[in-house]
Amino acid sequence: PDVKVSFKDMASILYTSGTTGVSKGVEMSHHYWYAIWAESVKYSRYTEDDVLYTGLPFFHGNAQGITVGPAILADAKAVIVERFSASRLWDDCRRWECTEANYIGGIIPILLKQEPREDDADNPVRLMVGAAAPEDEWNAFQKRFNTKILEVYGMTECYVCLASPYDEPRAGSCGKPITGWEVRIVDDDDNECEPGRLGEFICRSNRMWVGTTGYYKKPEATLELWQNMWIHTGDLGRMDEDGYFYFVDRKKQAIRRRGENISSFEVESVISSHEAVLESCVVGVPSEVGEEEVKAVVVLKPGMSVTEEELIRWCEPRLAYFAIPRYIAIRDSLPKTPSERVEKFKLKEEGITPDCWDREAAGIELKR
Repeated sequence: PDVKVSFKDMASILYTSGTTGVSKGVEMSHHYWYAIWAESVKYSRYTEDDVLYTGLPFFHGNAQGITVGPAILADAKAVIVERFSASRLWDDCRRWECTEANYIGGIIPILLKQEPREDDADNPVRLMVGAAAPEDEWNAFQKRFNTKILEVYGMTECYVCLASPYDEPRAGSCGKPITGWEVRIVDDDDNECEPGRLGEFICRSNRMWVGTTGYYKKPEATLELWQNMWIHTGDLGRMDEDGYFYFVDRKKQAIRRRGENISSFEVESVISSHEAVLESCVVGVPSEVGEEEVKAVVVLKPGMSVTEEELIRWCEPRLAYFAIPRYIAIRDSLPKTPSERVEKFKLKEEGITPDCWDREAAGIELKR
């Protein structure tokens, strides 16, 4: 009873996913959480009639920021299941009459790869909220499941700073800055990039106590995050002439091959669009001539088969020749964090493994 709590005091420490290395504890104030929830209610247009669904863990920002907190503020309901299941999600939403479900990363492609059902479009879900829905699958997903994709962007450190305008979304775009956030695309010297040019997302809030104050017991990492008083996300993207932002790749996960910059996200989208592929992960591995070669780790759908050469031929008309993988490893699964994000750093650190098929050693010549 003698403890006084201020809105600006730290409410929780949420750890990053650790997809590129060791997780860091992100300090979150009470007011920061409230701002996250309040903005989510606004950009998703939640009301007391909504039922929000999630299969993501509570220690992940998505479940707390898009489902649980907003449900409390909107006086709505929340349905929380133990884990995400592609085969169960739509039936769950029908059972509990859910009007919204959230997603991350590869969830949209995985749902699309489920066997079509006659009742796919017969569901109560008006909105799917999340990040990284592939642009080429956006319209197909909305049509098949009779729902709307609402793409957002952010990290635990700046959650959420971009959201698609509800009535004017653009396929592949993570939207525009929401209330109180400034977002820019900059080069390596923090100079702002002109529209269409690739650069790093940086952002800052113009409201007090919104955004993280730093990383728990990591002052050096906090200083690196807050360069020039802007949060440096480590994400690459671009902005178009109309102010819509587009995510391209993690800066640490972009691949440099023989003078060309390659988006692992783009290569993954192409490989994963093959009918036999359930999901994929693309990383750079050391090249004998310097820089990197492209390595793809692929998981196939149950009962499906495809050869490495067939995957190469699938990529040829869809990717620049220099972005087509040299190495392909077909495996049963990808290493993931508890929040269902692929641990890319593990696949990168393992390098070229014995199960890697080598396109050049197989004598496959690419068409240019």
